Amino acid sequence: MPRDPFAKTVCLFLLFFLFSGCAHHIELKKIPEPSFSAKLRVLVLPVTASQPRTYWTLSDEEYSRLSYSMVSGILQQKGIYEVVPQADLARALGDQKVAGWQWTADNYSLAREAARAVRADYVFIVERGASTLMYWKMVLINRKTGKQYTAADHVSRKQDTESMRKEYQRDIKEAYREIFLLAKADLFETAVRRGKTAQHRAENGKSGGKKIQRQPETPVRDKPEIAKKSGDRHSGKTRLIVYDFDTVKHLEIASLILSDALREELQKNGRFVLINREDLNHIMDEIKLQKSGLVDEKRAVQLGNWLAANEIVTGKLAVLGSTYVLTVKRTDMGTMAALGIGSLKCPVGKEENLLAGIPDIARRVAGRP
Repeated sequence: MPRDPFAKTVCLFLLFFLFSGCAHHIELKKIPEPSFSAKLRVLVLPVTASQPRTYWTLSDEEYSRLSYSMVSGILQQKGIYEVVPQADLARALGDQKVAGWQWTADNYSLAREAARAVRADYVFIVERGASTLMYWKMVLINRKTGKQYTAADHVSRKQDTESMRKEYQRDIKEAYREIFLLAKADLFETAVRRGKTAQHRAENGKSGGKKIQRQPETPVRDKPEIAKKSGDRHSGKTRLIVYDFDTVKHLEIASLILSDALREELQKNGRFVLINREDLNHIMDEIKLQKSGLVDEKRAVQLGNWLAANEIVTGKLAVLGSTYVLTVKRTDMGTMAALGIGSLKCPVGKEENLLAGIPDIARRVAGRP
């Protein structure tokens, strides 16, 4: 390094631009087009953006493994997403190694390029770093438009690794909910577009991917083992299951987003305790039922009884000619009486009106017109 102050400044200036441009020298190879799916394809990318002055409890490798597992599990459990396998990203990168700061440089431009290379619709950044404080944040980025949706918080460092892990898992789930509420219109638009592509491919004999088959609903003699529930006993509140809406195949993913949007609205209502979706899926897995709108009313009641629900919400999204019709009903498990009914119609081509109408549907279903 030169001793002359001016020359030293110039060298530091050049080094800054040299290193800040390194992210652009990563060459990504596009992987072959995967089998088509109407699900939203998401690249989950854990990143350690900077090293704090104090040490992280988890190593970069352990943080990456844990974060990928947690976020991928949440996304796959929703039924809306197809998570890009880590092997696909490895194929796109080849032997190249990428530092955490390179993923975050230029407003995550390299992350978007990676999403393009692995044929993803979105990239989900799970970032930790340090400025004045240690922090973590989740950023969902639309690969095509560059739109970003962010949830962030500071890290409360604990000596107990298991406590930190549990707190992190809880924070990740809450962050996903926050991002979903911010990004639901974006996700819904992408789902509608992919659904139309799926319908077009099916009509032309190019469905691609696996067809979803309705499983035979054979009688279940024994009550399945229910996953342990926690935090769902609140005095004075109604235990409620919101089932995914029944719909036609090419609208399945869009319908799941509408169902989740309704859950969030009913959760905000404050009158209900929503049954943990993991418990519902656990039972449906055991009795080999599909999770996407394939539960008839009789079976819905049976599942509700097993999960000690007081009420259930069912719905259907149909296409009648050039009109979408969404109907939703809340039913009392004891009397089978309809407690609240909401419906919505909108023209084909104006699908965004379906999502926009969910808050009104929630008010009507909750019995508050």
